Amino acid sequence: MVVHTLWHEPVYKRYRAGFCSLAVFMLVVAFASLLVIPYAVSYAAGGMWVFERCYRQQADVQYKHDLIIVTSGYTAGGGGNGHSWRTWSTSEEYNKLAQEQLRIPTIRSYEEDQNRDGMNDMLHLEMEVPLSDKEMMQGVSILLMFDYRLHNMASVSMEAAAYFEYSNGVPGSSLFVDGDLTLKQREALPWFGQRTTYEEPIVNMNSYNADDYDLSTIMTNYLSRNETTDFVPRATVWRGDRATGEPFKLTMNVRYPEQRICYRPGFWQELKVGWVQYLSILVPAYMIASWAINFIFVNRLVDTVISLPVEFTKGTKSKTY
Repeated sequence: MVVHTLWHEPVYKRYRAGFCSLAVFMLVVAFASLLVIPYAVSYAAGGMWVFERCYRQQADVQYKHDLIIVTSGYTAGGGGNGHSWRTWSTSEEYNKLAQEQLRIPTIRSYEEDQNRDGMNDMLHLEMEVPLSDKEMMQGVSILLMFDYRLHNMASVSMEAAAYFEYSNGVPGSSLFVDGDLTLKQREALPWFGQRTTYEEPIVNMNSYNADDYDLSTIMTNYLSRNETTDFVPRATVWRGDRATGEPFKLTMNVRYPEQRICYRPGFWQELKVGWVQYLSILVPAYMIASWAINFIFVNRLVDTVISLPVEFTKGTKSKTY
């Protein structure tokens, strides 16, 4: 009669040994290595713990209608040419300090939301500086102030600046410049909390001290911050041949493009990515370690006592060999 296998069950061998034995020591070393080696391999491969992460975001920027402008050139006539400069600011105190060099321009400005997403995309600024027929314009320095906010992983609220300077050896009638307002970071931002360290005004517009309006001092203090903005011109057009009685015209477009924001991730953000890399090494390491331990015990490479189950009609007991 042919006998077929109708059911089967595994028979487990139990390998026993004393606590202070080579077998126990081997298992301790194996499990310790199983925990340490995958971590060491994942860490050495790089990318397990990333201390800086970056993302792209468009900042919420608003022009504050605060500026300082300084123009330079010379005045023709009188048997020689003399260097001259003119200035103006939205600060009344500054204008009082610069009475002799004060020249009040005509300004038109507006911000545009090109993609209709509720955030400004650029600033259009047009300025006309009145000049006499003998005044020749050769250079412009302008400082604009903005409210600058980030609302994603890193929450930042600060006052930002756009500084632009241009000079030319040929007297001009107008200057057109188009560029981007870009964010600069010395260090990564924290990933949580509200950062309001730089909400204080860049220029104290109520000061009566002339040194507080010096552009070199202003920019030195501004650039010492961790977060700053730069105006990066992408196109500059200088035109000469100013007609009699015509003012000098400055047209400036300041765009607010998406920025690359870097921040320091928190512990749970790091763990969310790190454990996957650890597990990817742990699974094959566990399979190799299980095979190695089974090989050592089955081939009796360490001294152990083997216990086998012996079946009775009523229950199961173990038999030791």
